[in-house]
This record gives sequence, C-alpha cells and structure tokens, in this order.
Amino acid sequence: MLVIDVGNTNIKSAVWDGHQLIDCGSFGTLAADIENDFESCWLIHTSLIRKVLVANVAGSQVRDRIKRFCKTYLDITPEFVVPQKICMGMSTRYQRPDALGVDRWLASLAAWTFSRGAVCVVDVGTALTVDVVVADGEHVGGLIAPGPDMLKASLVSGTAGIEIDQFSAADRFGINTVEAISLGCLSALKGVLREVEQQLDMLGISETTSWYLTGGAAAVMKELIPNKHIDNPRLVLEGLVTLGLHLD
Repeated sequence: MLVIDVGNTNIKSAVWDGHQLIDCGSFGTLAADIENDFESCWLIHTSLIRKVLVANVAGSQVRDRIKRFCKTYLDITPEFVVPQKICMGMSTRYQRPDALGVDRWLASLAAWTFSRGAVCVVDVGTALTVDVVVADGEHVGGLIAPGPDMLKASLVSGTAGIEIDQFSAADRFGINTVEAISLGCLSALKGVLREVEQQLDMLGISETTSWYLTGGAAAVMKELIPNKHIDNPRLVLEGLVTLGLHLD
C-alpha cells in the first residue's frame, strides 16, 4: 500500500509492506517536475504497490497529477480520503466532517488508535493546527493558527529591509531585529499552547492527555510544548495505513 500525504508545502509518502512503513522521501508540492519526483520516489516499489491512499489538502491540480501518474505507471486508481463523522470508533463534533482537514483527521485517528486515551495532536506546518480527541474517541475540535514560517513571513513581507532565515534563541528582549522577531513569534506560538492547556483544563483532561507533535516545522515547537510529548513526523501517513488496513 502506497500512502501519500500531500501538504501545502511538501508531499510525503511511504509504502506499507505489511509490517512497516518504507519511507519514499519528500518533495515540494508545487515543484514543476513533480512527475519526475513521483517516478524517482515510487516506481522502485512498484512490485509492492496494490493500493494507493492519499491525504490531499493542496487542491485539485495536485490531485489530478497523482491520479494520472498512478493510472499510467501503476495501473491503480488512487483513493482520496475524506473525513467521516464516525470511523473506527472515533467520532467528531465538527459540524461538517468533510470540512475538517483530512490531515488533521488522520493524525487524530492515528494518535487516538495508538493511545486509546485522550490525545492532543500538534501539527506544525504552513499552519499550526491542534486537535483533541477524548478517551472515548470523540474528536472535540481544535484550533488553527499561523505556523512559524507564516508568522515570520508576515513580518518580513510587510516590512522593508528585514531578513530572517530562522529563529534565534529568544529568552529575553531582543537586542537586534532577528532576536526581536524570534521572541515575538515564539511568544505567539506559546500563547496558542497556553490556550490549548486552558481548554484541556476546562474539559478536565489536562493531566491524562498524551501530546503528539508532527509536521514539517515541528522542531520549532519542541521546546515550547510544556508537556512531555511523542514526536511522530509520519503521523498522517500512519493514519492512512491505519485506515487502509481497516478498509481491507
């Protein structure tokens, strides 16, 4: 089974061989030579692939290119996952389940399936998303905020003469522009996490919740999360595998 996680920035993929995930690499979602990337990443595993499951948040253009590639080179019609109101014991309070980002839904499904207890999934990419599933399997909702790069870009693009490649350590007031931006952005991200903690307190599950951290920009958040957490950069892919095995 080939599983593909199409984000706004990167496409990550892996092959499930029946025992483990074999990493197939990552490449840019908007790359002009995306078909060549498909070929180099996936065709070496052709003999293993009997099914293709895709989580796509990048829109119809990338979806159509994946469909064409899979049909031409694998003779398989890929299945594009859509969130469900109830699946494998997990339900969602989302008013329109199909409007819940499929990556968020799959990451929540994987985390809850692994833990079988309350989970808080922090996914850090273009956006920062947080999703909470309580112990009985109800996804109670979450939040969406700008991710670290989006926060940084909003300052750089709106202010002449500012350049910053990455955040610096920010444990005091900045004495140069990079430090000042780093402190401001990281403080904003900490504020999001404080809000999450308050919401967990209101639900009465703050002490029993397992935190999961995933996403391409997760490294920025590691020192900010106040709780012990589980790093799992392939949480969406593992959610696809979990769902695929259930559907079989």
